[in-house]
Amino acid sequence: MSTHEGEYLRRFLVARAAGNRDEMRVWWEALIADNFDRIRGFVAAEARGRLSHDEQQEAVQRVLIKLAQRMVLTFKGTSMGEWVKATRTLVHGVCIDVQRDAERISKRERSLEAGWSDPEEGRGRYEKEIARDAVEAERDRE
Repeated sequence: MSTHEGEYLRRFLVARAAGNRDEMRVWWEALIADNFDRIRGFVAAEARGRLSHDEQQEAVQRVLIKLAQRMVLTFKGTSMGEWVKATRTLVHGVCIDVQRDAERISKRERSLEAGWSDPEEGRGRYEKEIARDAVEAERDRE
């Protein structure tokens, strides 16, 4: 735990009580920056082999965006323990979303090599046209 995070949260709470959104954002962003490694660790722990490195990076980015844009206004807690619990809950949901998005994308993707080297797939999409063009070019030369 950083020596500053408690102070950042205290100042955030004072600004929230005063209704000063600009000041709330200043201290909230300081709290996020001070806890970046913790957030990244939460994502790594939550991913536990379910997300690739790139997907983990995507999850970290989404968490940071949601923390900065939404949670600053919706966080109702008053302690670092509550902040940590809320952040872990957010990380859990974001990791599930990233995993679902990756699954949707992978279902639509097809290898560029499919059909060229896979005997089950048969000839490549344009292989017949390429062979036909080669035969026509050979005839033209004759």
